[in-house]
Amino acid sequence: MFWWYSTRRQDFLRTGLLIGIIWLTLYTYQLYYFYRTDVRQYQQKQYSYLNHKFYERILCFFINNKYCLRQPKTLSSIYDRNLSNILREQPLLYQYAIAPHFINFKSLLKTFIPRINKQYLVYVCDRPCGGWGDRTRKIVGAYLLSLALNRTFIINITWPCPILDIFEPNIIKWNSKIYQNNKSTNLTVLTLSATDNDYREVLSWKSYDIIYFKTKDLGYYSMLLWRDDLYQRLQYYGFQRSTLFIHSVFTLIYELLFKLKKHPKNHIDDIVHNYELNNERTNLFCAHIRIGRNPSNPNDNIFPKREKMNITVINFLRKQLNDQCNNKTLSSLCNYTKIFVTTDSEQVQTYVQKQFGKHLLNIEGLIRHIDRAAQKVACESLEKTILDFQMISYCNSMIMSKSAFSFWSNVRRLKPYEKTYIYCDGIKSIRRAGDYEKYPYGSC
Repeated sequence: MFWWYSTRRQDFLRTGLLIGIIWLTLYTYQLYYFYRTDVRQYQQKQYSYLNHKFYERILCFFINNKYCLRQPKTLSSIYDRNLSNILREQPLLYQYAIAPHFINFKSLLKTFIPRINKQYLVYVCDRPCGGWGDRTRKIVGAYLLSLALNRTFIINITWPCPILDIFEPNIIKWNSKIYQNNKSTNLTVLTLSATDNDYREVLSWKSYDIIYFKTKDLGYYSMLLWRDDLYQRLQYYGFQRSTLFIHSVFTLIYELLFKLKKHPKNHIDDIVHNYELNNERTNLFCAHIRIGRNPSNPNDNIFPKREKMNITVINFLRKQLNDQCNNKTLSSLCNYTKIFVTTDSEQVQTYVQKQFGKHLLNIEGLIRHIDRAAQKVACESLEKTILDFQMISYCNSMIMSKSAFSFWSNVRRLKPYEKTYIYCDGIKSIRRAGDYEKYPYGSC
């Protein structure tokens, strides 16, 4: 009887072991199958880089170590191990690693590896070329064009002073040395549209080593969307037509490119700490009041529709503050309610300081338009202009002027169309990017 029981137990163990081996084989094959499927779809940019690495780690554990050992420990692979942490530490970037974007950061970050390619696209601003909002959108367009053309991207801004005084590369290295010799060829591009003739011109750039890019607008941008050869190269990096509109990818490119240097970054960090901007209870209500020509900017445009702008916007901000401080259920949040106003007028800035006192967050500095003032004073105002632009990303609510500075700084908010308004003969609500276009400059 004991012998029979012992045999049955051995048979049961053998059967269980056999079933386990079969199950493990099927499970491993399934992992491998879906891994290969994910790689193919990943190469078509339907899944994120992070999903790809997840399956890769599972395979390394379940299949064999040779798979892992076959991957050379290059600068790229070492950097990849920290990619997820880098993205999570920068939420403005991390939002592009997930739906609906699924950007292929691994391929985008290949610029960290020394490249054989010695062809360049250089964004140049060595004379007046627009305010900071205008420049940044042109930089974003130029960078995407460089990707589509497989050229190393360089930024060369020296007006009103070198941008390297304030920024350094964040993830994409845009200050590389240009390698050229007596045989190097170059072309300066002043205008570019999306016409068939200009498309053929772009294709002819293959014969030039360096393209100096000085276009004044983004008339060529639709070329990146609808010329299949250019779009397919962008698709490799995870860009899709449905999300390749410049307002959708602006924050991604801006954050990949720009990182404040130590001194201006410390300035921002001190403000964030002193005003507790990372505290969930803090509400930062913001506005950009650009009134146009005034004593601080005598060479600026005249905006006749903005005569009442400063009073209207400040009254709106005061109401937001009073709603927090006078409501019994919200009164505990009064001390955590802050106001930030960036403006082109020192008179408006002084008036705002008197109105909001301790609730006002203020960045000191000279107020001048960086493109329309004399070069020396424009240079002195450049840092404040950029710090104001950066600060708006912390805002819980934003009132815009009809201005490139307003629009693109607001786009850098994690929720750019939540509690967002524009001044246009009164305060109007903005709930999507298209709403901004409803209000033409001449009416606002």
